[in-house]
Amino acid sequence: MNEQEERCQLFEVVIRTAVAAYERGGMEAIRRIGVEGLTEEDLERLCSLRMTEMRKLMAAPVFPIVAVAIGGQMELMWRLAERRKADEQEQEELIRAGACLPLLASEYGLNGEEYARLRQRLGIRSNGRPPLLTEQQELQLHDLWQANLQHSSKARWLAIARAGIPLHSAWATIQKERADSLFIQERDDESDPSSGR
Repeated sequence: MNEQEERCQLFEVVIRTAVAAYERGGMEAIRRIGVEGLTEEDLERLCSLRMTEMRKLMAAPVFPIVAVAIGGQMELMWRLAERRKADEQEQEELIRAGACLPLLASEYGLNGEEYARLRQRLGIRSNGRPPLLTEQQELQLHDLWQANLQHSSKARWLAIARAGIPLHSAWATIQKERADSLFIQERDDESDPSSGR
């Protein structure tokens, strides 16, 4: 076990002890056990979390760092927890819209096991090869992609999903067009005498 894992484990014990003490005796109990830096609001929030939510929160990469300096840092921890929950909701929405593993890996860092587990939890089974986009869907995809260029790529994929375009097929179309445009750019660079090639 490395130092970060030890800190995380220690912090988990401190948090569980603080939550149990708060539930038994409020802020007075917290003062008695000597835990500092947690406000009553922080403790109420911690008490409202289910065990799985608390474990996910404590598994966040920056949680042990936040844990070392609790005082004044709880708001950062809550924002991280809210962002993680929003990411999970977005992932579910994208998977329901047919997102493939490469899309979720590039946007959220999901690996194959996490992707399979999420699909299984949502009750989504593979239906074979995804259908090709219709001409109308391709036009709609291009319009949405261009209209959302100022947004993050996550926001673009969510907009495409919400428009009802199958994401697996949309991903394949976008990747093919990116590859084609790179090929065309390289070919143009090779034929341009000023490019130095």
